[in-house]
Amino acid sequence: MQVTNLRSYLAEKNMTLKEFAKKLDYTYVYVSRVASGKVKPSSRMIRDINKLTDGIIDINITPKQ
Repeated sequence: MQVTNLRSYLAEKNMTLKEFAKKLDYTYVYVSRVASGKVKPSSRMIRDINKLTDGIIDINITPKQ
């Protein structure tokens, strides 16, 4: 599977953003804001997403202006 963003990954896994947030132990709001590029993820979140997705997610660490 070659997925580069979180929304595509979730679609491939038939998983909602709420379910993903729960697995990561983060709030839905925070994960949603990271997924939409509104906020920069913490280094811990990047690590946790990489671990949960086996490193196939490209997390954009530059928030939208």
